[in-house]
Parts: sequence; structure tokens; C-alpha cells
Amino acid sequence: MKIPINWLSDYVDTNLDPQDIAHRLTMAGLEIVGVDHQDSSWDGIYVGHVDAVIKHPNADRLKICTVNLGVEILEIVCGAPNVEAGKKIALARVGTSLLNSTTGEYETLKQAKIRGVESNGMICSEQELGIGDDHSGILILSDRAQVGTPISEYFGGISLELEATPNRPDAMSLLGVARELAALTKTPLKAPSLEYSAVNFAEENLKVRVDEPGFCPRYLCVTVRGVEVRESPDWLQQRLRSVGQRPINNVVDITNYVMFELGQPLHAFDRLKIQNETIIVRKSYHGEMIEALDGNQYSLSSDDLVIADFSKPIAIAGIIGGSGTQVDDNSIDLVLEAASFLPAIIRKTSRRLGIRTDASNRFEKGLRTRLPELALRRACMLLEQIAGGTISSEIMDLNDTDSVKSVVVRITSTRIRSILGVEIDLGTVQSVLDSLGFDLHKKRPEYLDVVVPPWRSDIAIEEDLIEEVARIIGYDSIPAIALSSALPQAQTSGIKDLRDVSVDVLVAAGMQQIISYPLISESILRSLPKDLSNKAVKVLNPMTTDHEFLRASLRPSILQVASYNYRRQIRTLRLFESGRIFLGREHNLPEEKEILVGLFGGERWDGTWIGEKGKLGFFDAKGV
Repeated sequence: MKIPINWLSDYVDTNLDPQDIAHRLTMAGLEIVGVDHQDSSWDGIYVGHVDAVIKHPNADRLKICTVNLGVEILEIVCGAPNVEAGKKIALARVGTSLLNSTTGEYETLKQAKIRGVESNGMICSEQELGIGDDHSGILILSDRAQVGTPISEYFGGISLELEATPNRPDAMSLLGVARELAALTKTPLKAPSLEYSAVNFAEENLKVRVDEPGFCPRYLCVTVRGVEVRESPDWLQQRLRSVGQRPINNVVDITNYVMFELGQPLHAFDRLKIQNETIIVRKSYHGEMIEALDGNQYSLSSDDLVIADFSKPIAIAGIIGGSGTQVDDNSIDLVLEAASFLPAIIRKTSRRLGIRTDASNRFEKGLRTRLPELALRRACMLLEQIAGGTISSEIMDLNDTDSVKSVVVRITSTRIRSILGVEIDLGTVQSVLDSLGFDLHKKRPEYLDVVVPPWRSDIAIEEDLIEEVARIIGYDSIPAIALSSALPQAQTSGIKDLRDVSVDVLVAAGMQQIISYPLISESILRSLPKDLSNKAVKVLNPMTTDHEFLRASLRPSILQVASYNYRRQIRTLRLFESGRIFLGREHNLPEEKEILVGLFGGERWDGTWIGEKGKLGFFDAKGV
């Protein structure tokens, strides 16, 4: 997930070097895998205004666009179907490095003559800018964008690339990361406001029923009347684009904004499209169909959880909404939903249907049942400000009372000393937990009882709290203490020693070691001889279609690596891999074998003037 520094600064002081922020968060357990300096990768790309568009004289699908950059006007040849005069776009000038979606590499944009007309740059799509996957047309910017502004400034500058672990769904939110940074730097956290005006409607006909409380322990919704659906303000569009989200309209954008801000997915229904003004959370009927917001039709099974009206499903719970109740420009009254779902049922449905969304990604990791109310109130506040809606004072809240109760966990001095091997004063412990949003329930000289905040679904036992304390005070501040007894003698392993020696010898002989995934796709499996492909073991719950089978041979993997490198002009290949293959056995676990395979291909020497010319072959392999 992208964490834009500019957005993060709304909640916490970020006057630190981005690399320093990344290091502190990583050392505390939130792994930052990269710092994206978009300000440098987007050099040469500016906000432009399309003054005029005419048809290309020599090509039916191309247009000649006159683009104003403020300081100069350029003529650009463009084939996008959505380019129009009067629109503001992202223009890459000649000399700019752009992402080539085919190769995945950056290439320098050159001046070109296209069908006899000179083109002095390129109007960019989301994919070419690296902020999304859409390349069906160019990226249309807000009407309020300033012509000539560098696109890096428009989108908000530097971002951290966060790889959240499955036990920390709170880290998949800007506020969650800000809270960690505030605790680490001992600076105050600026939490967003949840205050809004509410009206007691004289008639409230909406009815809600939860038939599956085991799969939906809490369901909240509120009616909003008189909204004006339109384009979102510029700041909101920029925020969403900075995390790779495409703006749609102010209502949908608010639900997405709150999801990225607080970590809780929301969904808005057009109230007038809900039949009989009735919402039911139920299991789907086998073979029931729904057309989703992505334009696809999905056949549901009796194991799927849906949000339905009186006659049909209107959303696949926790995954994607239905097109029948979507909010559009004609919508006036809304029903805003926030809920908790059992992670297992969301994960199962998402994989079976092949739908991965930002919402399902968060629900699969498990969210506390107290979080939806905070997100709902935050969205109501933004709707009042941006969409002008009147919000009902009645929030319908159907819940399992026990699941909504606060979780209280005790932490003791004795256990801290036992786990960490060091004395930590309970005053320090309380200060650390306060900075992370934990509330004090009871305090005694020897223990603290603390209330787990709504956003922390990973805290359940005392050891979890001790880990929080250790993370924030810093693992490097805990002194190293010798073990009370000697370590056992290391046991030698013949196969391990053989593998290590083999790797060292092959590297010394000039070969390069590769490491590939033990999981392969069905198409690669078919390339193996029948005696091996028939022994392949299929994974019960593959993450993707490219990782469905345990490999029965190392040959396809090393050939794929060779092909990838050869296509990128690396024409001398001396590769090897040492790893396991898996051969299926009936009524038993697969047989695992240690295999070593080598590959020689291409030129004997890589572009040097020394050495014997020619292709690598059998005798090169024999020599090694």
C-alpha cells in the first residue's frame, strides 16, 4: 500500500527525512519496502490544457491535439478515444522517462513523426504514469488543476511503499501508520473529526435484517437525503490518485477516502433503487446471479454472503457492490453501510469468484466490530461537507452484543520481566500504550488493565501487549543477556553439506545461482513430459492461477528465467538452481527430492573482445 507523506502529515508531524521515517517504521514492525520519489520519476511531466483537437489527415484513429503548457504550446499526436478539447491532461515532454507496460521498464520518450505529423510529446494514461492499471484512455485531470504545474506536485510527492503483515490490518490505513509514527517520535497525533449535524426524519421507512449474525456480527447503516452527486473537490481526487485509486464521484470517493484513512471499507447504495426499502444480510441461493460494479455477471453459491433487498442481491458482502443500486449522477438519497464480516467467508468467496478488491483485502485480515461506527461517522461528516446531504440521526446498528464489547487485557511487571528479560516501569508501559491509542481500564502497582482500541484486531493476550511495548521502546534498547545454559552442538547433515558444496563449486566455476518459486501454473505444467506432469500436486487454495501446482521438475523454472533474460539482451547464460521438486503419492504427502539443474545458452563471451567466439554448448557444460 502507498503511504503519501503529504497525506500522512495531516495526522502527524513528518518533518523527517522519508528514509528515516521508513527506517523507524520498519524497525517497529511495519515493513517499508521502498520510498517512491515520484518527484524525480515524473520529471518532465506537466499539467496541460487541450486547446484544440482535429482529425489526423492520414489515420482514422489518430488525432492531432494542441496542448497548452502555460509557457509554450505543443502539437501532440494521440490515439486515445477520450481526448477532447477543453480537458486538462498529463503531458510528458520529449526526453521524459515513461513506464513501458509491455516490458515493465522505463524508456526515454523521443520526438517522433507519426503518419507524417510530428509529435512533440505524449499525453499519458494512468498506466504510463505508474499510478494505476487503466490504459484504455488518457488520464483526465481536475478542471481546477493549474496549467504548467509539475505532475509530481499535483499528485502529492513522495510515498512510502508499505507491505502490511496479515496480523496488522490497522497498518493498511493512513491513520494507523500515523499513529505508529507518532508513538515512535513522541509527537501528538491529530485524529480526524467525526462531528456532523444530524436530523430526526419524520418518516424513516428503511428496514434492515441480519439473517446470518455468525458471518456478520455487526451491521450499521444510515440514511442520507438530498445529496448532490458531482465531481469531487480537487484535494480529494489528488489524495485518491496518490494511493492508486481512480476518482468516480464525490459519494463513492468519500467511501474510498475513509477506507484508506481509517482502514474500514464502506459502501453507499442509492436508496431509491433498494426494493421495498429493505436490506437483508443473508446467504445467497445457489445459482443466484448478480451484476457487479466491475460490469461482470457472477453466479453465486449457497456459501456466499450477500447484501440483498426484498428480491435480489445488491452487493457481495465485503467484496463488491452491485450495479443495480450504484450511486450515479441522478442519485439523491443514499444508504451508507459499514459492517463487520467473518474473514473466512470473505476470503472463500473472493477466491472462488476471482475478485480481489481493496475492501476484501481488509476484511480478509479481520477487523474489530467497533471500527465500523467510527468510519461511518467520519464518512457522514465528509458527506455533509462535500455532498451537502442531510443525515439521519438514527444509525441502525444490528450487532452481537458480546462481540461489540471492549476487549480488556492485563499486563504485569512479572510477565514483562519474564518475556523481555528486563525491568520496565509500568509508568513507561502506560505511556507507550497511551501513545498507541490504548485506554487505561484499571491501574495497580503490579499490573495494568488496558482497553484494546477498535482498530487493533491483533491484540488478545498479555504477550501481545508486551510486544507493543518492546516495539515502541526499541528492540535495540533491550540489553543482550547470555543464555542460562550452553547451546546444543550443531548436527551435521550430509545432504545439506552436499548442497552447500555444490552451490559453492558451481559459483566458483562462473555460473549464477537462481531461486524460483516452487509453485507453477497449469500451462507450464503441460510442458513437462507426461510421467512428470501426472505426478504434479495441485494446491487446494492457490493464491493466483500462476501458482496452482507444486513443481515436479526444475526445468520449466530455469527455462523461464533464461527466456526472460534473453529477451532483455542478456545473451550469455550460465545458470543453475538447487531446490526441491514434489512428486505426488496416492493417499500420502508428496515425495520431496533435492534436485540440481544447470543451463548453458547464448554466446560464450558477453560482448568482450577476449576469449573464443561462438555459442555455449555441451563441452562448456562438461568443463564445469
